[in-house]
Amino acid sequence: MSDPSEIPSPELYNTQSKQSSNTNARPIAGFWPRSFAFLIDGLLLAILGSILGFIFIDFFISLGEWGRLFGFVIALTYFGLLNSTLGSGQTLGKRLMSIKVVDAGNQQISLSRSLVRYSILACPYFLNGLVLPAKYNNFTIQILISLVLFGGGLCILYLYVFNSKTRQSLHDLFCGTYVVRSKVDVPVTSTPFWKGHFVALGTLAALAILLIGYLGKFVRNLGLDLTEVVELYQTLESHESIKIVGVHDKVTRSYSNSTGKNVIRHLDITAFSPYRIEKLDRYALEVARIAFANESKIFERDIIIITVGYRFNIGIANGSRTRSFRYTPEQWREFIRSKSDATLEI
Repeated sequence: MSDPSEIPSPELYNTQSKQSSNTNARPIAGFWPRSFAFLIDGLLLAILGSILGFIFIDFFISLGEWGRLFGFVIALTYFGLLNSTLGSGQTLGKRLMSIKVVDAGNQQISLSRSLVRYSILACPYFLNGLVLPAKYNNFTIQILISLVLFGGGLCILYLYVFNSKTRQSLHDLFCGTYVVRSKVDVPVTSTPFWKGHFVALGTLAALAILLIGYLGKFVRNLGLDLTEVVELYQTLESHESIKIVGVHDKVTRSYSNSTGKNVIRHLDITAFSPYRIEKLDRYALEVARIAFANESKIFERDIIIITVGYRFNIGIANGSRTRSFRYTPEQWREFIRSKSDATLEI
């Protein structure tokens, strides 16, 4: 007969079972919990950004697309603080999804490490859309921008989806961090990084660099002369009353039974003011005066569309007010000559 003292108590058995269960549990957070946590955090930042945009709209309008850097600072503060030891490795979204950021030893990370981690993740998004002055828009700069924006963004997305063993993306690999389930308190098992990922990442980076070269060659092969478009862009960009500008030379082809083939060449000009404007038609007329100041063959189009307005964009939130005006070159010239302060109506 066995000694009763050697029989494990129910309490000890339950404790051992829980420890075994925790040991066998996979601590790495899955794709969907991380995605939902990020969605929740993004929604919270969007609400905050909209409130700030309402209060400081004039300031954000004056920043133009560079306001995205302001939004980056807000997001960096939020994610950097809360994903570090100061926030127990959990943003509000991560708390709701019961996941957290840790290192390989299941320890929370420092503030500096958390800031670097989020900067790597956020740079491709917040830098996208920034418009550099034309004098800095050379081929070398374009290659670097393409590598950071498209190459970095594609690599982050690829690893996030396909690195299923550890779910580490570029920012996690660089900082040695993991996103784990907060209710599973066991160290992360070291898993070798699959070498095939290196091939995929190198391919994505190369594609990003080749993209700029291919597009440039494609435009040259089309035989398009963009000199006049670039000159008009530079003229508008250099004017103090215009913060953001875009110029597009387009051709629209259509066919109908009554008129047959129709080819319409139109020039699209977009201009955003560095401040709020009540009468957008007068601002459109001002933009037209600047554009038509130097006569160019680029204005020999069937239709010229000028879209004007003002907007703010801080990355985490944006808002705008725009209006488009569509007239022939002759009509625009008539407005410029005779209606300096009138509305754009014929």
